[in-house]
Amino acid sequence: MKANRRFFVKTMGLALALSIGLMTGCSASGSGDSGFPTDEAGYPDKDAVMINGEVYETGFGDEGEDSGYEMNMQVKAADDGSVTVVLPQVIPTHTWNMEEKEDVILKSFETTKTDVTEPVDGPSDTLQSFTFIADSGSTVLFKWVNVNEAGKAFSEKAADREIRVTVS
Repeated sequence: MKANRRFFVKTMGLALALSIGLMTGCSASGSGDSGFPTDEAGYPDKDAVMINGEVYETGFGDEGEDSGYEMNMQVKAADDGSVTVVLPQVIPTHTWNMEEKEDVILKSFETTKTDVTEPVDGPSDTLQSFTFIADSGSTVLFKWVNVNEAGKAFSEKAADREIRVTVS
């Protein structure tokens, strides 16, 4: 009986420690310093993109939803052959979509929030991160589209912004 009680106490202690670890680990992954540039209030810079940890200016500026804004980039894959592209959602009515192709393998897609000090209506505090593997010479297209385009095929979505990333 005494051995059963010790086993129960040890098991409960381990379960409690794991629960605390999971709760603190999960809350930390949802926000924090991603290395992505932010403004004074903590919102992601809407004129930036981060690829493999390096920040680039998009040149989109504050024009917002006007169509015709495109960016073409050539980047090197990381040592493991992957490319990670982090894009700001900018506003809640829009989201980034990545073109699916045979020579591109999407490894992960994540959304994270930046630490906003002064919440305001309008801008989004969300970052969208795409990690993929692509053959050298492959071009991956990202479209920033209105959420109303969600049910459409990628080729039919009207983009307000486009970023083409060519892997070298």
